[in-house]
Amino acid sequence: MAEQIILKLGGRCPNKAALSVGFQMAKGASLPVRALYLENEQLLKASRFSFSKEVGLCGSRRGFEVHELKKENKIAMRALQREVRRRSEAARIEADFLTLSENVNSQFHSYCGQDNIIVMGEHLSARQMTRDFMQLKDRKCRGGVLMAGPRAKAQTGPLVLLVHSYDAWKDGLDMLRDYLQTFEQKVVLLCIGDVIDREEELRADIEADFFGDLVVYGMKRMDQSRLLWEIGHLKTGLLYLLPGCPLAAEKDGFEVLLNLFRCPLLVSL
Repeated sequence: MAEQIILKLGGRCPNKAALSVGFQMAKGASLPVRALYLENEQLLKASRFSFSKEVGLCGSRRGFEVHELKKENKIAMRALQREVRRRSEAARIEADFLTLSENVNSQFHSYCGQDNIIVMGEHLSARQMTRDFMQLKDRKCRGGVLMAGPRAKAQTGPLVLLVHSYDAWKDGLDMLRDYLQTFEQKVVLLCIGDVIDREEELRADIEADFFGDLVVYGMKRMDQSRLLWEIGHLKTGLLYLLPGCPLAAEKDGFEVLLNLFRCPLLVSL
């Protein structure tokens, strides 16, 4: 069961699709939000080197001033802080905002050691999000990661759970239990392989906490093209990949998913 929502922020523009779903989950499960703004250490360090100087037509050299970069960071940080406050007040949930300015990656990963939902709340490429996800996995972080690719938008479609094994189902469902109690949209279980034979058990597991419309689909073998078509055809609002999901097993395949889907992804670590 998730203990809080960790919201990772940076840059200037938030990823509105990821934030919308993240705050929806926080509201549904009554989870507090901890927003972490990561300052760009590399950019501040690079500004001190000679290669960062801009050479004018008259031979003069103009550098990227550290104090100017810090000023821009502070303006961006305050804008994101207002965005977090606005969303938390609208959802009526607790939220705090912290700025990480030194050893930012180590500090960030230290907040991800428990069963939390980590929301990637900044605009990044699918490749960079994949790298960040792999780093969290390598650091033995727990819980789940919510990401929205470049084409993703906040949608009102169903929550789709990709179920490839019953053990993974039991492990991954616990994180969503509180959220499902207040979830008003349709839930779709998209089952792969023999797990479809345990449909009655799957229904019993989820119906203890969910009272909405539950639909179970199944395919006996892994057909990736058909699977991707089904997910798109359902106009999915949020796709949840359970631990060990074959679609998230390969780095390149995971990057393709983020580039392909219009819905945010919640991926178990």
